Parts: sequence; structure tokens; C-alpha cells
Amino acid sequence: MAGAFIGGIGDRIVLAGGSNFAQGAPWNGDAKQFEDAIYLLTPSGGTYKCELVADAKLPAGIAHGCAAVAGRSLYCFGGLTAEGESRAVYVLTLAGNSVCVAAAGVLPEDFRPAAALAYKDEIYIHGVKDGANAFWRFSPVSGKWTELAACPGAVRSAGPAFVDQHNGRENAMYLIGGRHEKGGELQLYSDVWEYLPVHDRWQAKGDVTIGGKPVVVMYAAAVPYGSGHVLVFGGDDGRELQHRAALERAIGGAATSQEADSLRGQLREAFMGHEGFSKELLAYHAITNTWVSLGEAQTGFPAVSTAVIAGGGIVIPSGEIRPGVRTPDVQIVTIHEPVEFGWGNYSVIIAYLLVMMGIGVYFVRKNNTTDQFFKGGAKIPWWAAGISIFATALSAITFISIPAKAYGADWGMFMFNMTILMIVPIVIHYYLPFFRKLNVASAYQYLEQRFSSSVRYLASVFFCFFMFARIAIVLFLPSLALNAVTGIDVYVCILLMGLVTIAYCTMGGIEAVVWADVVQSVILVGGALVSLVFLISGIEGGFSGMIDVAMTDDKFNILNFAFDLTQPVFWVTLVGGLANQLLAYTSDQSVIQRYITVKDTAGTKKGLWLNGFLSIPIAVIFFMIGTALYVFFKQQPELLSIGMSNTDSIFPHFIMCRLPVGIAGLLIAAIFSAAMSTLSANINSTATVLTEDFYRRFRKGATDKQAMGFARLSGIVVGGLGLLMAILLATFDIASLWDQFNFFLGLLTSGLGGLFMMGIFTERIGTRSAFAGFIGSIVILLIINSYSTVSFLLYGFIGLASCFLIGYLSSFVFGRGK
Repeated sequence: MAGAFIGGIGDRIVLAGGSNFAQGAPWNGDAKQFEDAIYLLTPSGGTYKCELVADAKLPAGIAHGCAAVAGRSLYCFGGLTAEGESRAVYVLTLAGNSVCVAAAGVLPEDFRPAAALAYKDEIYIHGVKDGANAFWRFSPVSGKWTELAACPGAVRSAGPAFVDQHNGRENAMYLIGGRHEKGGELQLYSDVWEYLPVHDRWQAKGDVTIGGKPVVVMYAAAVPYGSGHVLVFGGDDGRELQHRAALERAIGGAATSQEADSLRGQLREAFMGHEGFSKELLAYHAITNTWVSLGEAQTGFPAVSTAVIAGGGIVIPSGEIRPGVRTPDVQIVTIHEPVEFGWGNYSVIIAYLLVMMGIGVYFVRKNNTTDQFFKGGAKIPWWAAGISIFATALSAITFISIPAKAYGADWGMFMFNMTILMIVPIVIHYYLPFFRKLNVASAYQYLEQRFSSSVRYLASVFFCFFMFARIAIVLFLPSLALNAVTGIDVYVCILLMGLVTIAYCTMGGIEAVVWADVVQSVILVGGALVSLVFLISGIEGGFSGMIDVAMTDDKFNILNFAFDLTQPVFWVTLVGGLANQLLAYTSDQSVIQRYITVKDTAGTKKGLWLNGFLSIPIAVIFFMIGTALYVFFKQQPELLSIGMSNTDSIFPHFIMCRLPVGIAGLLIAAIFSAAMSTLSANINSTATVLTEDFYRRFRKGATDKQAMGFARLSGIVVGGLGLLMAILLATFDIASLWDQFNFFLGLLTSGLGGLFMMGIFTERIGTRSAFAGFIGSIVILLIINSYSTVSFLLYGFIGLASCFLIGYLSSFVFGRGK
């Protein structure tokens, strides 16, 4: 069949209706047959078993409409029947080994659909109405139709590909090629149009271009693939179609029967001599707006069919292989991108891990007391403490995601990172005196002195929960990205980073953590600079060429003053950045613990300023890496990974595809360093909180030696639980947890920051008011997360502000604090 309604539901594929020439051939004048049968395709041993659904049929033979899957159902729109055009909408729902067929409404008046896709439980349909493009959204839940902005390009009534993909900034839809017949003349298209559903807006994206030449694409199967590609399988370039159309017009206008017969012979030859539709697989990259050819299949891809991602491959059932000729074959396309990390790179990773272990072994002899284990005896140089704070904040998630954000979008997140310099004076002037004066290993001891022991326990418990989740995510996300581009097993990455970090930070305590951070910072910064040099050297025109392309494509956009709380505009990044930096530097034990590892307050101040000043140029370097990645792959799109599961893998992918052996290993070691610097701080700080806030409180007679033993054991347990959670996440094959991580960051830490703010800036708020503010902020964040589209970048600010405000207002109910 050609033009069947096709969709994947679970691991099965439904194929309904379609047309064929079962009684003859079109070049002999035989009529097209329309089918009403429904088939189920079930995976079976690497292929598909196709079975006719005996107890279900379409209400009539229908073909050449369009379809999309929503939930567990395939929605079929319009099409042709033996009697003419259908205006019906049918829903096919999978029920065991059968299919339930029901009416789901009718098309809008005079609307003829040409292509459809499902997005967020609704179906978007392009077609024509009154001779012009039309665009509608259909709700499967309510059956309601909503007319949207129509594509402003040339009218295309048949054969366009229509797929959704993320363009680096937001989800988008792409209408590719197609054709239209007007006044007996065929109009064929190679252009691409992008539709942004959030804005209900279309924009032209140029032509399908291969080798510098536009390529007409019609009736091609297409699917979104990976994090930014659209794959287009074959299709018809229209050249032979135009030739046949010209012959048909000539036959109609022939002066004699002999001339008509001669022309019919030419038409027959044009049909029968057709070599088949295109064998070429094209790939469009939505982020860089580039096209490449991935080569040709041994046999041509069928046209007038639908591609479905299923069973680890891309399935194209049946379709038309030459004009008027159908195929019963089910094609399964699999894409393999083998990667080889190599022993040269492995040796660099191994050397790095051995150095980290050596640091732990060196400091294990010096850690005989909890004061040494938690505070380093307050003898750590201020510059080392400052670098350690910097390394802790620069996790592997940041190392990978900042370049990925700048590559996919622009510098809109830059201000988020710049706010550190605005926060340092506030921390030094208002918060640091409290932490230095108390000289306590756990920051949450202050909350007991200011409020009560119950507030201290609440804060400590929430911090520990946050650390468990953070350890797992900081282990899992880099491992996922590294696996995608190096081939190193996800579990191996998790185990290597997790076990080595647990070992050196539980052996050497805070000193091992700080000095390892210093070494890791050198690797991080050095690796970033090496990458930037290699990137710019691989760009046509070098640095100035990169700037020119980036400026043309608006990749340096920072100051977007639009008032949109759902996007990373200037106001969102400024306010969100200030709140998140304030939370990190005033309520996160892993940062605060560094404040008391230095001999005096003056040294701590210098360390904080050093961290702030280091953060600015490093942020510039990482954003510049992202921009350079965009230009590099825009100029060389053939080097892009087709199956990259998320854009966070783009920087590691460049490292593997471009950098020489050894240098690539060094850069992968830098990603390990970024992860392990954060992990070590998290493990040590959690062990500190568990020992100081719980063990010493409930084991009144415990000696310092016993407390040391518990601290080391709790570090192993905390790290081990985080490692197991990371392995569990890898088992579930979760592609991205970045947004969820930031949500939990706001949910679990904004209340902690609010408690410190209430304690330091007011005398009025007491224990009950503090509890009210803390719980109220969590409730507000949960409501906002569930019922609004506010950017997660603002969660920290919302939680912090609501905690303080609710706490202060409730003090008028509960009374002043002591």
C-alpha cells in the first residue's frame, strides 16, 4: 500500500488503509484501489511480524490522508476514497491483538489535510483551504479544532514532510518540501519552514541543500532523531513526475489518435523505465540549520509512507518504490556510530585517577582529629580555599551544560553566572562574621543558637537529602554524556568517579578535598583553554570568522529585556542568578565549610574574592567554547553525531571527533575532575553534618576518635548511596535530569537560605515563624511547578523570598522570637 495511515503505539505499529493497483497498472489505464484493511506489525527477533486484524476495518477504503499518534490511539485525518475526498476523522485504538475503530469528528469546512504530527497531547495539521495554506490544532480529548497561523510560504497541498525537533532554544516543527498543483501545472518545493508552537509563528529556514544545490523533497518519510536532527528518507525529487505530467497534458491536447498513442507509449516508458525513488538519506540539523547526506541505501527508500521510531531502529512499512508500484516490504533502518576511546586516552584517565588517590593517601596520616578532618586545622592557604570553592561550584554538569547552552541558544545565561561578584560583598559583610565568630564545623549549628535544635535538625535533614540527590545526578549526567561519545560504559564512568572520590575524600578529609580541587581546577581550566584553541583553529576564518558567523546568527545575545518569566531573559537570569548564588554561599555546607579552613577572616575574604574573580573569565571561556562549537559544526555539519541523545553531549563529542589521542583523554579527565571536585565536597560536607548535627548530639560521651570513625564511615555510606542512586538512574535510561535537578535545587535549598536570612537580618522571627516560612516556601514552589510555566531559574528566588516573607508575617501571629 501507499498512503496508508501509519503510527507506532508502544512497540507495535498500526497500518490502516492505503492504495494500490491490485487490478493492473496506471500506465495501462487501470484504476487505483482503496483499502480498508488494518494490519498490526509486532517486533519479532529483529524483524517484524505483520498480521491482518480480522475483526476490524476502516469504514471505507481510504488513502493519502495524514495521521498522528496521541496516547494509545492513532488519529486519521481526511484522505481519498473511491467516491472522492473524505472529511472524516477516525481514531484507531489498540486493544490487545485487535484495534477499535471509532469516529472522532470531521475536518474543518473546506480544509484538506496534508501532514500531521502530535505534540503535547494535541495534533497539529498542515493543509490547504480555499487554495491557500491552512494550519489547525486538534485536541483528541475535547475534539475541538483551533485555527493557527498558516505557513506564509508557497501553497503545498501534498507531499511535505512534517516533524518536530528542538532547535536549541525551544521545541519547533519543520515543514519540508512538498508540492502543489495549480491550473494543471505542478509546483515542487525544496524550502523548509519552522513553526514555533509557543509563539504561533512561522519563519523560513532556507532550502534543503546538498552540495550547495537545492533539492526538491516530496512524499519522503521523515523522523526527528537524536537531540537536534531530522532524518529524511528518499522521496521523489519531482523531475520524472514533471515529465509524466507534461506527457499527460500533451495526451489530452493531442491532435490525432496516432499522436495520442505515441504519447501514451512514452508515458508507459516513463513509468516502467523509472529507476525508483531516491536512495539517499538526508539529515537536517535544527540547531545549525544545515543539511548533509548520510549516503545511499542499497535499495531505494519507499515514498508515500511513514517512518516510525521503534525497536531500536526506524521502521518504514510498505509504500511506493516506483510510480504506480507498491512494495510489501518493511524496511528497518539502524544507524551505528562506532566510537573508540583507545588506550592512549585511557592511560591519561588512569594517571589522573592515580594522582587523586595519591592525594588521599598523603593526607590520611595528618587526619587524626575531627578538627583536622572537617576544618583542616584552619591552616589551609586562603588562595587554595578560594580555588576549592570555585572548583566545587564548577561541577561537571556546568562544564558540559554551559557550552551546550551557548551552542544551542546564545549567551542568555551569561548574567546568571556573573551575579557571583554581586553576592560576594553581601556574604562578606553580613554572613561571614557569623560563621567565623561561631567557628563551628556545621553551619546549621548557628540555626540552633538562633532558633532551636528542631530548626537545626530540619535544615540538616533537608541538606542531606539534597546531597544524596546531588551526588547521584552529578555522577549520572556526565557519565551519560561521556558514554554517548566515548563508548565508555555508563556504569564504568559512575563507578570510577564515585569510588575514587569516596576513597580520597574519606581518607584525607577536607585537606585532601581542597588540594585535589586545586589540581582539578588546573586540569579544568587548562583543558578548556586547549579546547578553545583547537576549536578556533578548526573554524574557517579563525577567531574573526567565528565572531562574524556568531554575530550573524545572533549567538551573542545577552541583554534580552523582554518581560517573559518563562524564558532566560535578562531579568530572569539576573534575579535567579542572585538568588541561587546567595543560596550557595550562605546555606550550602559544602561551601561554608571552606570559610573556616582558613586561619583568619581576612584570608577567607580574599579566598571569596578570588573565587569570584576566577568565575568571570572562566564563564567567558565556557560560553565562548559553546559559540565556537556552534560555528565549527555549522561549517562542518558532517562531523555532527546523528544519534546524540541530548545537546549536553556536544562538547565531549567535539573532544572525541577532533582532538588528538592523549589531548582528548586530558579533556575527558577534565570532565572527570569537574564531577569529582563537586562530589568530594558533597561527601565531606554531608559527613560533617551527620557527625556534628546528629552523632555528637545523640552520642554524648563519644570520643573524638569515635567521631572520626563515624565521619569516615558516614562519608563512605553517603557516597555509596549516591553512587547506587546514579546506577539506578542509568538503569532507567533517563536522558536528561537538568531541569529536575534545578527544581530540586530550588525546592530543597531555598528554604535553607531563607532560614539563615531570617536569623541574620531580623530579630523578630522565632522558631514557629521560621517553620512556617520554611514549609510555606516548599508549598508555593510545588504549586508553581505544577500549575505555571515560570522558568526554573526563578525557583531559588521564589523559595527564598516566600520563606522570608511568610516567616516575617507569621511572626505577627506567633509573636516575636527570643
